[in-house]
Amino acid sequence: MFYVDMSEQIACLDFLLSDEDSDGPSERATLVALHAREDSYGGWEDGPKVLCIHCIDLHKKSSKAAAKPELPFARGLANVPGRQYVDATLMACVPPNTAGEWAAQGAVLVVGAGFVRLYDPKLQPLSSLRGIQAPLVLVKANACGNRWLISGSSGDLHLLRLEGTRSPELIVQCLGISAPASGIGTWKYGEYAFIGSRVTDSEVLHLWEPKAEAPATTSTTGQPRPTLADAFEVTDRWTNLGPITDFCTKEDTDGLTNQIITCSGAGEKSGSLRFIEMGIPVEELGSSEGFGNVLGMWALGSHFLVLTRSNSTEVLRISECQSGDGDFSLEVWAKTAGLQLEEETLLCCGVCDRVVIQVTQSGVWAMNSENLAPVSEWTAGAPFLTASEMRGGQGVMLATQKGDVYAIDFQEGSQRLISAGEWQLRSEPSCLAATTPWCAAGLWSDELVIWERKKDFWQSLTLPTLPRSLAFLRFSAAHEPELRLFAGLCDGRVSVVTVDGAWRLQHTVAVGLQPVQLLPFPGAADVETDMGPKLPWGQPCEGAQEQDRLLAISGKGSILQAQSQRVLRWQICLPSMSHAAFFSHGFGCIQHCMAFISHERLLLALLRLGQRIDVRTVPLPQAPRRICYHTGSRICVVGCSDLPSISTPDMPRTRSRANVQFVHSETTDLLGTMTLGQDEMVASVVAVTFAGDCTEYIAVGTAIVLDNEPEPSRGQVLLLALRGDTSVQTAKCGLDEEPPFRLVCTLEVPGAVYTLVAFQQMLLGAVNNRLQLWNLKSGQLVEVCRYSAGVIVLDVQVMGSHILVGDIMRSVNLFRFEDSSLKMVAYDEISAWSTSVDMLSDNHFLCADDGGNLLALSRGELTASVGDVRILERVGRIHTGEFMNRFRPGFFALRVNEPRVKTTIWASASGAFGVIVPVNCEKTFMRLLMLQDCIRRELVPMLTHSTLRDTLQCRPALCAKDCQLFF
Repeated sequence: MFYVDMSEQIACLDFLLSDEDSDGPSERATLVALHAREDSYGGWEDGPKVLCIHCIDLHKKSSKAAAKPELPFARGLANVPGRQYVDATLMACVPPNTAGEWAAQGAVLVVGAGFVRLYDPKLQPLSSLRGIQAPLVLVKANACGNRWLISGSSGDLHLLRLEGTRSPELIVQCLGISAPASGIGTWKYGEYAFIGSRVTDSEVLHLWEPKAEAPATTSTTGQPRPTLADAFEVTDRWTNLGPITDFCTKEDTDGLTNQIITCSGAGEKSGSLRFIEMGIPVEELGSSEGFGNVLGMWALGSHFLVLTRSNSTEVLRISECQSGDGDFSLEVWAKTAGLQLEEETLLCCGVCDRVVIQVTQSGVWAMNSENLAPVSEWTAGAPFLTASEMRGGQGVMLATQKGDVYAIDFQEGSQRLISAGEWQLRSEPSCLAATTPWCAAGLWSDELVIWERKKDFWQSLTLPTLPRSLAFLRFSAAHEPELRLFAGLCDGRVSVVTVDGAWRLQHTVAVGLQPVQLLPFPGAADVETDMGPKLPWGQPCEGAQEQDRLLAISGKGSILQAQSQRVLRWQICLPSMSHAAFFSHGFGCIQHCMAFISHERLLLALLRLGQRIDVRTVPLPQAPRRICYHTGSRICVVGCSDLPSISTPDMPRTRSRANVQFVHSETTDLLGTMTLGQDEMVASVVAVTFAGDCTEYIAVGTAIVLDNEPEPSRGQVLLLALRGDTSVQTAKCGLDEEPPFRLVCTLEVPGAVYTLVAFQQMLLGAVNNRLQLWNLKSGQLVEVCRYSAGVIVLDVQVMGSHILVGDIMRSVNLFRFEDSSLKMVAYDEISAWSTSVDMLSDNHFLCADDGGNLLALSRGELTASVGDVRILERVGRIHTGEFMNRFRPGFFALRVNEPRVKTTIWASASGAFGVIVPVNCEKTFMRLLMLQDCIRRELVPMLTHSTLRDTLQCRPALCAKDCQLFF
């Protein structure tokens, strides 16, 4: 090993091989380097670069350039053998004997903006053609080197073919549009390619072999040829959240978990919103397409699945393929003498070991669960409207449109269906539920009626809106069983009703936007799999012995579990769930299998132990830059803009106009767009309310970005309010329709509004290096006070009357608002390029700098020179290696025993995010330090990367017994 000093920056480097190198090791090597001048920011300066040949003597450990690689600071330098001046960005060496005689000694391939050139080993031109406008990556697509993949800045993927026998011919074919690549890897002789991207999801492509008669896009003969598009198939995608430019948190109904919504991607066609939350993983066993317009689905026995549509019912038999590879087959089961197929099914359920019941509008039908042979039937005069299973019994409840309710039981001895009770409701029912000894009915008048079967006890409750499904949920607490009644409402909420002498409405939680369908899980005593005994998700409350769970479906699936004072909720990682069914007796040799319908696709799946991150992607026309969440309408307000395009000789530099887009957080529909002015960019956005006004406004801070200004000198604050017509909150708007928010007022400011934050029912903003506070009076923003300090204020956080300011160079300053003015109370005397700040309390703060460091600061002693201003002392430092550009308060899949503890979520430009949890107890902090030291002593030597990734060789650092020594 030896080193060779180069006075210029090297952009690309590759060895030029020859026929002599293939015979064995040689003492000489030829190196081709693309030299570039480094600019003041560490990048490569635009303009010509020099391509130079270097001869390496491995014996003497020396290097000699064929021609001095002198960069063209001034005109007059000419191309000579061994040196070429090119406006190239990519370079690679072609192996010898690639295609014809011209490649006997190898060649050098150079790709730049708008051209592709081929040079011989002495850097003499061989061939050239017009190529990709903005190439980013060049990689060899096969072993012999006559096929190359080129990726452009917009994701366009091209195949470059080197052909010709005596003279080279370059042919480029456009394969299609993929992800903008930062790296490309190929395998299986170029049949597959991995497109790694920094700005969007990476993709695995299956490249198709172009046909012999397929024309190329361009050739050296000058004859135009059409483009060959979509010559690949995307077989897999690898999620990449970066770069995260901003994010907001959406607090869950239990107040303990959050959904994170990130602004991800950069550049044209790569921007998206990512909805991130923790969910229960789904292991798919098999799937089938074509299950649209399904109104209901039920599992009968271990192999039958009943699906109903309008005026028809279908039975599917699911069986495992004989190949034994885990695949399943579906067939329509015709041997259904006991099942009514010409009617819409209201309910199917099992009432005992070998008997199942079907409820239709005309009656109740009992049949054998193994062969669906008829057993018994029961009919009445009026058509039935709704039905429910009797939990804890052997029957069903059904009701007519007039309010007649019947309880139908199945007698095992006589094998008959009999009427066990009749009741009369005062209006039309919408749903039913029953458990021993209680019955409940939801009415179309937004009422809930509860009665006891064998006693004269009736009670009526008013619900927030129309109930569409009911389910009783019972769990055993420390002393005695408790009962809950869950009501799924038509607006996506679930109301919880509890009994304590009398039934009362306890609280209401939101699970979606669509009418809620509630499905009780099988009994906890029957659920003992690898998901864990009795309680697969979460921990039981103290003294709990058995807990029932519900599956709530409202566009997505959620598992609800009752506790004494609250309801725990877990999201299922399966989008657009419309129906579900449980194989309570197992499916074949698989226990606790479930059937789902998602995106008109039938899935057989298992719910697994634990939780994983679930990411939903919403593509946007432009890259998102700033985001905030409007609580009242559940709409995400997103500021979007594209970076200026790359200027080329054939395509001048352009800049699209920025806009504000409105995306519904539940349906992910784009509700509308508000376009900004020319050269106006979105710099900040926040939700704010003002004193004496209950309206929740959206404030948008902008900046007028001009090429001749180093820092924007003009900007605006736009105040938006939700329109009076609330129907736009859930309706997907077209291009010609108005956005859901209207403009209330505008305020011009002398600079860029880099950040906005709600502060004491006023609006606080940072305009260049000034803090400005505004209030809303008579429909206009009026300035309250201002404070000029710092260089550029990038981030502002507030708590109480204190304001924490992060400056681009002056680190962190702390202000207090009193007597209608801002006063500095503390500052960091050490300079730092802060990127984001956060307040843990009035005395403890966080600061992230541009070096990937996370700093903890605390208010120290008073300074002698500045009166009552204190110094912010740096009490902690962690090098995270991440460029943290945003802090937000919130929880993320975290159960904290102390609800008052404030946790912080951070996100970085690389796509990483995490949670910072302060430890308020000194005793707990010391225990964690002792545990950390114990782990460090145990891991000697430290784990290497290969050992860490090898799950077969890793072992626990500490056992549970060791942890008990500290806790």
